Amino acid sequence: MSNPYSPLLGAAGACLAAALSALGACEGVSAAAAALVATKRAVDATGYRKAWTTTLPVVLPVLVSVSVAVMGTVDAVLISGQLRDARDGYTLYKGGVHLASGLVSGLAGLAAGRLMAVAGGEPLREAAAAGNPRLYAVAVILTSVLAGILAFQGFIVGIYLYAK
Repeated sequence: MSNPYSPLLGAAGACLAAALSALGACEGVSAAAAALVATKRAVDATGYRKAWTTTLPVVLPVLVSVSVAVMGTVDAVLISGQLRDARDGYTLYKGGVHLASGLVSGLAGLAAGRLMAVAGGEPLREAAAAGNPRLYAVAVILTSVLAGILAFQGFIVGIYLYAK
């Protein structure tokens, strides 16, 4: 006889994948939006007009944050597609694996969003306050790419666990 609570573990995994990755994406987007406002003010004050060096470091964390949220949502949809009633053979092992898959994907998305918020927001605001908004452009771009890779690795491990 199957454990009647095993589908609860799978559903929790799906919820955690979507919720935690969306939370990380929200944090990354909010920090990038605050940095965009600060950069725009600095550009207006200094007259610096090379758009790619001022907007790309702000837009890239937003794009990576959206991709982080999409990865968590895909993992949640895949997990929820395999949810069954415990009487239909959904075992405790399958529920635990789906919980682990959702946790890995969601926590990787949360960590990536936090990384983008810390590395993409504050340095750009400080550079804008210093009057040189392109000062940290390369560092922010590289950090955003690395945060996206971190989230993608968590997504891949989550998909691997889902397939078990």
